[in-house]
Amino acid sequence: MSNRRSFCALVAACSAVACLAAVAGPRADALLASSASSAASAASATRPHSSTYAVSRPTLVSRSPMTRASTAPRGGVARLVATHVIWAPATGSSVPAATVDAARRHGGPRAKGAVCTTPGPGNNDYSLEGWKIPAPVTAHFNPATTRPGLSNVAASLQAAFNEWLVPGHNVPTITVVADGTATSASADHQDDIFFGPLTNGALGVTYTWQWTTGELESDVVLNSRMPWFQAPSEGTGCYPTANAYDVQDVTAHEAGHVYGLGEATNSTYNVMSPYGSLGETYKRTLAPGDILGIEQLY
Repeated sequence: MSNRRSFCALVAACSAVACLAAVAGPRADALLASSASSAASAASATRPHSSTYAVSRPTLVSRSPMTRASTAPRGGVARLVATHVIWAPATGSSVPAATVDAARRHGGPRAKGAVCTTPGPGNNDYSLEGWKIPAPVTAHFNPATTRPGLSNVAASLQAAFNEWLVPGHNVPTITVVADGTATSASADHQDDIFFGPLTNGALGVTYTWQWTTGELESDVVLNSRMPWFQAPSEGTGCYPTANAYDVQDVTAHEAGHVYGLGEATNSTYNVMSPYGSLGETYKRTLAPGDILGIEQLY
């Protein structure tokens, strides 16, 4: 009887799908990914493009963080409300908007990443998730996960978040400190950033949870399996011989998700475009749609 009461309490606190994942473990993870993929397929097939439309898509990392009750003093129950991946397009890919959902459903491109070209100006495309962070946040970077050849990564991360501080709008600051210890994404009342292994073809992923207390929490994971560099400046927006991905460029995209923006699937050159190329640095500067989106939120 005690076990039955506990199970019922968990059902009341979670959505049916998230509760299944919390109780049943790995088998439920597979079910969750399958049902989320089907839902994403249906949504993609039936909905028109909209600047304010956002749809949750299945995570494509090896195992997703689950909805869980907190053991921290603040309490509450966390629900995963968004999982966003930025992909490395395959060589020669023109990355049309129609391929975005398909790439996510099938695990992303598998071929060698495409090299950047001189970028265009971007456009007014943006989408919103339906929530925003209410106050300044501290994000904790784990320096122990720093990849070879990188240095002072926290400064590159900070520059990426600072891009979104549009003058004349009350965009909360996100301060990066290099005191983190996280090596996996989890709902623990703390925003974390670290390098860790992700699905082949993914550059980074942002998980966002919403607690029953109203708190929002995001963890950003940069793929440790991909090559990374730190460009000395944005330059022309492209370092074609770098053969690696710029930390600030990719993090700027993930930072947009932390602030509450979705993907800009109708633009190759906006920061919130869901693809990044080798040597690319143009995401260090917001495009018109990125600015419109952050201004709409804040």
